[in-house]
Amino acid sequence: MKFTSIPSNGSSWSNPLPFSFDTESDKPIDVTIDIISGVEVVAHRKMYGVSSGTIDIAPYLRVFSCRPPTISSRATITTSPSSLLARVVVNGVPSNAIKLFHSTFDSSTPGLISYATPTRCITRGEPIIMTSTTSNAITANIKYISPTGTTTSTLSAKTTGLPVNIIIPTSNIDPSITSIVLEFGTTTTPFATMTYRIIEANSHNKYLMWYNKSGGIETYLFTHVIRTSYEAVVEGEDSGNIHLPARVKEASAHYRLCSAQEPQSEIERLSEIVFSPRVFLIEGTTTTPVVIDKREVIFDSHGTLKQLCLDITEPWKGGVR
Repeated sequence: MKFTSIPSNGSSWSNPLPFSFDTESDKPIDVTIDIISGVEVVAHRKMYGVSSGTIDIAPYLRVFSCRPPTISSRATITTSPSSLLARVVVNGVPSNAIKLFHSTFDSSTPGLISYATPTRCITRGEPIIMTSTTSNAITANIKYISPTGTTTSTLSAKTTGLPVNIIIPTSNIDPSITSIVLEFGTTTTPFATMTYRIIEANSHNKYLMWYNKSGGIETYLFTHVIRTSYEAVVEGEDSGNIHLPARVKEASAHYRLCSAQEPQSEIERLSEIVFSPRVFLIEGTTTTPVVIDKREVIFDSHGTLKQLCLDITEPWKGGVR
């Protein structure tokens, strides 16, 4: 038994991932195929009476593709949940493991997979989240700036060549801190610098997270939010008997989110949200899936846009179920 071809490291599970094998048997035999991600067997298949074969593992892996990162109360660098180390085992013979992600990537060229917008705003209490790739290790120098001075800390981790998420919470920082400067790099070479200006929390703001075309996490603080409607489906209210129980089966809240007046480069970054397979609302350490009601961005007659507006639906929180 041998593998005759496997996908390359840095491939995308959005594309076909064919593993081909030869049984090296004189006659056709039955084969058992295990598809493994990390240490987990995600699929078990059989082929009957074959001398060789090919299996595309991509459809079995996409279920793991858009899991949000875990957000803790401390700064972390962890392997992206969308990064996969996959292999195939045919009749007990394993293939080499391959590194996979949303989009193809090259870990030998270190850099951010998220867009490196020089300056952004973030609500105090929400996390900064970026996605990066390096072949070996990554370092984030974090400068906490206040009117009285600057405090610096360093965060570093081994990457094993898989994309990682850098998560820096702001919930437990000193109240006097007004901005955070991040310097990303390898242990020897810097590759990006970003500044986050901290604004005070407002119950009307919405902080969204999504994936860009390369699979990197993007975030944006929408400060212009309008509540547009509530919807609910109630079971049992039409029975005519007030003594029988009724319950809310489904409930949702609808909002219109508008960006600030942003430079064209920032609008281009934001407009990619309509292509993201998943969009999440971040509230502290909690991520909640939301639905974009209409995945469309309409540019003006010059092909430009000064402000992005989205209608979203999020699950209703609270109330009697």
